[in-house]
Amino acid sequence: MSADGWYAAKAPELAPFRDWLLTRGYAGYQRYLLAHLAPTTRAAWQNFANVAGDVENRHTKRTANALSWDLDRLLVDPWAMSPGLSVLALTTLGILGLLVPLAEFRLLSAFSLLCLSLALTQAYVCYHADAMEVARHSVNVGLCLRLSGATTLAALTWFAVLAAAKRTSNASATPGLDLGGLGRKSTRD
Repeated sequence: MSADGWYAAKAPELAPFRDWLLTRGYAGYQRYLLAHLAPTTRAAWQNFANVAGDVENRHTKRTANALSWDLDRLLVDPWAMSPGLSVLALTTLGILGLLVPLAEFRLLSAFSLLCLSLALTQAYVCYHADAMEVARHSVNVGLCLRLSGATTLAALTWFAVLAAAKRTSNASATPGLDLGGLGRKSTRD
């Protein structure tokens, strides 16, 4: 209602509209979104790259640095620019991580899936419930997407290091090398 000098908030002829908006408008819009879930989800999905936050460095112009750019190219851009592939990859890796016998991997995987779920739901909300400042309000989408990707990358790196250490220990037959329970049930489960 703030566009055009707050015309909609001040014009006497729009008093019935303001009354409806303040009393039944919010619930009516929620009912509309839920009643048309498939097309509204499709519209938000098609706009996912635009609301994934910081893909174009919109919010960090004053603090941009080489590390930030490199991390964005690694952790954000591929996920945000290919939403179907990103959701499939992060979901698959998250579910596979839940099957690893180490509690730490399951925790990282659950956190990654939670962050991905938050990114998707926030993208939907930012697209449909924000008429102004979508880019600013969608910073959470990019943040959650980053956390999901970074957590998945950390878990994969950790798993690769443990697997390499196990191969090395098997090759050298070093007795007593503790690999954090890789390949066996954790006692902390």
